[in-house]
Amino acid sequence: MIPESFRGWFLGASTEWPGVEPADVEIGDVKALAARYPDAAEDLRALEQRTDDSRQSFRSQDISDPARA
Repeated sequence: MIPESFRGWFLGASTEWPGVEPADVEIGDVKALAARYPDAAEDLRALEQRTDDSRQSFRSQDISDPARA
């Protein structure tokens, strides 16, 4: 039986999409989400930063070189 304090929550993981392109992912309006969920604001901003870093890294890859693909 699941304790009362844990009902309504699911701690799980899944693959978003195999081979997803970072440019195809939109995480939403971080400022609006942070305002609505202040307890999660720091995590939301960190997620936004990691997403920006990932997109910059992806864009900087030279895919014309088969050795780097």
